[in-house]
Amino acid sequence: MDMPYTDWYDKLHQESFMPTTLLSPFAVSSWFAAAVITCAVAVAPHGAFAQDVKDTQYDTIDAALKAAKAAHEPVLVDFSAIWCHSCWWMKTNVMNGAQWDALGKHLVYVESDADSADGEAWMKKLKVTGLPTYVMLDADGKEIGRIVGEAKRDEFYPKIDRLIGGADTLEKLKSQAAKGSPTDVAQALDVYAAREDYNDAFAWYASLPAASRQQATQNAKVALDLEAMHMKQDKHDLSSAKTTAAKAAFARSCVEHGQQALASKPDYDDRIDIIDTLSDCSADFPQAQRKALLAAPIAAAVAQLDAQKLSIRPLPPGSRDSVLILGVTSKAIGDEAGSKTIFDRGIAAYRSQMDDGKGGLDLKKDRSASDDLYALYRFSDHKEQKLALLKELATAYSDDCNYSLIYGKALLTDGKAAEALPYLERAAGMASGRYVLRVANARAQALIALQRRPEAERVVAEALEKAGSWFPKDKEDLRNVLNAEAKKVS
Repeated sequence: MDMPYTDWYDKLHQESFMPTTLLSPFAVSSWFAAAVITCAVAVAPHGAFAQDVKDTQYDTIDAALKAAKAAHEPVLVDFSAIWCHSCWWMKTNVMNGAQWDALGKHLVYVESDADSADGEAWMKKLKVTGLPTYVMLDADGKEIGRIVGEAKRDEFYPKIDRLIGGADTLEKLKSQAAKGSPTDVAQALDVYAAREDYNDAFAWYASLPAASRQQATQNAKVALDLEAMHMKQDKHDLSSAKTTAAKAAFARSCVEHGQQALASKPDYDDRIDIIDTLSDCSADFPQAQRKALLAAPIAAAVAQLDAQKLSIRPLPPGSRDSVLILGVTSKAIGDEAGSKTIFDRGIAAYRSQMDDGKGGLDLKKDRSASDDLYALYRFSDHKEQKLALLKELATAYSDDCNYSLIYGKALLTDGKAAEALPYLERAAGMASGRYVLRVANARAQALIALQRRPEAERVVAEALEKAGSWFPKDKEDLRNVLNAEAKKVS
């Protein structure tokens, strides 16, 4: 089952000011004449589409819809971000070549930056909560269907073809499911899951004829989908519960559904996702209880890690998340040695893939793999290796403000403001919109640390003016940099 991405995005990118709103409601906003909001990077477009209307690089989704209406074709919206490793994996491994170019005969493509005002507004409208997400719209902006997360080439293109042909719309799948096909029931549940409309899915499933439900429950995939969706809904309800009793009830329910999901013989990626959710839902359990719950599933997944992921070249989708989830969860239940072994195996696999044959790493070979390796170093507490790799990444991707920002922040955290400032200044030259505010935040901190407050005040003022009315939380954080320093002085 294609489950939405978890809060790993938040966990991975906290130190680099990455967005923390991907899994929470977006501020309602409309698009005016705001600039594209991102950490800029010089990258080639995905592929030259066959017709002129496809060659256009659309600034907004509305512009793409206007072109699609003129061409009588659907729009494929690629919600992505420069910091999204899975987005880079898709661009490197799937969204290229003859199959990708051929799509230009059938649709209009637009890449929407999740950190842009336009992207944020449309993600709110379409309830997009994780990256990458590929949403097919008709020319009037109505959703036809979507693909969430990484997908192999032999999964992505057939799904896109079905969406173009209208075969996988939710209404059509629901109509077919009502006739009793468990496969159609499972496909409809997948669509609900991709949208995270779990309660709507349960209501729809309950409305099916009793005979259809009875037949569907005998299907292993339907059984897994239902248990996994109940688990995900319980996790969501747990996060918003107000009382201790309510939290405990949702945690117990989440664990029960998770155990049933594991018993449904999920594939490897689903097993990893279930372990991750079980870990989150059991966070308040006594460690002994948590270990009893998670130790066996972790051991079974670790035993298959090489065969399913780390021995394959290029490393397949889900490799990084498998290592991260198994490593972090092992540590959470007290298995420090097991966690270290898992991370070391993952790091060795990524270094092997990027080996330049000269004892070093070819970081430009695969942006996604480079980002993955950094994440593994970070979560495995390899501080020296992490900083060394960050410096190499900031050099290798000097046209990408993201790595300059991350490395500058890391230096700043270590009290090296003078060393950090050149990297932050470089990032500022490539940033716009939301990232203007976030880079300015780090620059202001560095300047204040260097006793250059007037310059910090100018940086803050310019960033706030450029942001206009957008991104109030980032603006508040930026103002607080000056306010906190003012309180110290007073």
